[in-house]
Amino acid sequence: MNPNPNTIEIGNFELQIQNLIKNSILSQNYDINTFVSFASKIRKQINNTPNSKQVCINMISYLQKYLLEIFGPKFKNQPELDDFFTAFKQYEKAAHYLNLACYHVCYNLSLKEIFSFWKFAVCKIIKDNIDYIRQNIFKNLENLLDEFYKLQESEFVHIQQQKELVNVKENRENLLNKFQSYIEILLSLSLNEILIQRKINILEDFCQSLYRFIQIEYEQKNKRWFQIYTVQEYLLLVEREFQINQELFICLNSNTKFQSHYQKILRIIYENLLFKYRNVILKDERGFVGLLNQFFTQEISQKEILSQQIVQILRVYSRFQDQERYFIDFKQKFQEFVRKNIEEQYKKATLHHELEKQKSKYKSLVKILCDIYNKFEYLIKLCFRESKNNNSRYDLELIVKSELNKFFINLEQSIYLTLKLCNYVHDLMMQMAKSDDQFQIKDNYDEILKVQKYLLPFVKDFDYYLIIYSYRLASRLLNYLIFFEMQAAQFHLENEINILDQLKQFCGEKKLKKFSQMISETKDLLLQKSIMVYQEYSSEIILINKKKWPVLHENDQYVFKQLYIKKDQYQKQFQIRNQELQITVAFSDTVSFVEIYWNEVDKTLIINCVQAAILFLYDQNDDSKTLNEITEELKLEKGQVLFQLERMVQQKILWNDGDSYFLNDSQIQQEVKENLIVMDHNIYENSNQINQIKTFQDNTQDLKYQLEAFIIKNMKVEKNMNHTNLLEIVQKHFYPTPVNNEKLKESLDFLIKYNYIRRDEKEKSIYHYE
Repeated sequence: MNPNPNTIEIGNFELQIQNLIKNSILSQNYDINTFVSFASKIRKQINNTPNSKQVCINMISYLQKYLLEIFGPKFKNQPELDDFFTAFKQYEKAAHYLNLACYHVCYNLSLKEIFSFWKFAVCKIIKDNIDYIRQNIFKNLENLLDEFYKLQESEFVHIQQQKELVNVKENRENLLNKFQSYIEILLSLSLNEILIQRKINILEDFCQSLYRFIQIEYEQKNKRWFQIYTVQEYLLLVEREFQINQELFICLNSNTKFQSHYQKILRIIYENLLFKYRNVILKDERGFVGLLNQFFTQEISQKEILSQQIVQILRVYSRFQDQERYFIDFKQKFQEFVRKNIEEQYKKATLHHELEKQKSKYKSLVKILCDIYNKFEYLIKLCFRESKNNNSRYDLELIVKSELNKFFINLEQSIYLTLKLCNYVHDLMMQMAKSDDQFQIKDNYDEILKVQKYLLPFVKDFDYYLIIYSYRLASRLLNYLIFFEMQAAQFHLENEINILDQLKQFCGEKKLKKFSQMISETKDLLLQKSIMVYQEYSSEIILINKKKWPVLHENDQYVFKQLYIKKDQYQKQFQIRNQELQITVAFSDTVSFVEIYWNEVDKTLIINCVQAAILFLYDQNDDSKTLNEITEELKLEKGQVLFQLERMVQQKILWNDGDSYFLNDSQIQQEVKENLIVMDHNIYENSNQINQIKTFQDNTQDLKYQLEAFIIKNMKVEKNMNHTNLLEIVQKHFYPTPVNNEKLKESLDFLIKYNYIRRDEKEKSIYHYE
């Protein structure tokens, strides 16, 4: 007899619990209301009874006992794959709803720990069947995956042969959905805390088995596809394989805990399908190098088709670049191709150049180089910059720039090239000034922009180029003021401004500030020029304050001669009209400038010509020149020339050895504080340098390219970086080579310009990897 009439015996509920589970399983009806109703009924009976807590605990034990009794036989019969997962889903669903019922029963009893009893139930059924799962279920999952892979390949064959795809697609989708659902179940089991405590990790065990299966599967595919498919078809198949495996294992990628398994699967596919196939890609005529060769020989319409195939190769092969061995062969082959192609194009162009010279035509060396760079720029644009998800684009673009740069400075004429570039631009500007043909003016303008776009980025001694450019600019501005009508001069000054604006993208606005000021001052002076009438023709009083401007290095010889003719004419006219005009003029060739004092406006006009004339002599050759030779060439007094030479030696432009004077490139180098590229004059030695193929690691010796590559490498890993932290990392990496903040900013601006990185919209000191 029960001593306490309010005490509840658990035996009263055993039959109710057993019937609830059986009925739900048999009817496949897991209506939540049924379980809530059951829980509410029991709760009313056991609440406020002395043994209610013990009744709840015993009830939960019975729930688990009957759950295992009913479902246990289904698992002991070793069901097939579909039956196993169907039974498990039913088991887990029943456990979840029973757990809910327990919650309602025990709501007020502070038994929260028992609400996770379904996890114990799942752990129990898995633990009891773990050997069968590892030996049979894993194998059946691999068989399902194998069946899916075969359908995937069959679908590709149907597409190639233009056959009906409806049934194949439908079967493939069914298998895909089935496999995904099974993997999600394994993933959920691996998140079960009770199983983890028992050191049972279902997904980890399956992945280890899966790695071996995928390794064998894709080794066989590589051998089979290699024999029957073309390069383009092979790569198309590879991309399909990557895409479908991403779909198959998407649940792994969506959980950070299991992303390493997802990456490992894709890496196995990459190494078997792509890494082993790279020799074919690099050597086949429809492979990487073959397509590049065709790209340079085909018309523009064909180039776009070829570029798509090149981009496909880069897209597929650049998926993993964390290991250098994956992509190093591509970089080396691409480097060899670029170097060889540059040389071939240059030899072909220079041969044509010699033939043209025989026909009394002239094709500039700069123009030849522009054409070469133009072709590579088109390749970069189509295949590297506009391609999506192509992580290698920056590396290959760097190789192009590095090789073009190396070729540029290794030419036997390279000692003159920086000078020739500036001369070429200067000549084009002067042709524009002297021509009335609008088509000629536009062609010259476009040619100047081409030089700035394709050649200037490769000039290492860029500061030296700017020095020369400033001399040429001063010479041109002087021309506009002296020899052109106001309207024409204004037109040419606008052209100068436009050209200067284009130049800013390479060297920044700060370095060109004085050039802009020179043009601005010239525009102001142009409006102030006064015309004075001398007998039967008009002549202009020169109103130029040149004191802030640089020495006119290699000034235009025509301008130099005309200045002295102008001076003589002016002096003669002045002697006749001196009293009428009431002005005084004084000329001096013994100082750095020609001085003209105009009394009427109280202006001293200063123009440097003698030093420019001396330097012009060295433009013809770099041989030493004696004082007598220079004096005879300039037709000036020895004292005047000596005075100028001494000034130029002090300015580190010339240096003297006894009675001879030399153009001092080394001192100019110190003056601009940058290393100048001065190659040996031995043409055979230079040829050996050009033809020597070095490894990829030797390609980017120039600090600028090394710095940009290092920034990209770090940004790929970090994704976001602060400017201060980036500067510290860069300085530490390149120590003892100094890298200041200005150099870092230049590299960052370049990378931002070509969309490799971007600045944060709110915090400008933070950079994001694109």
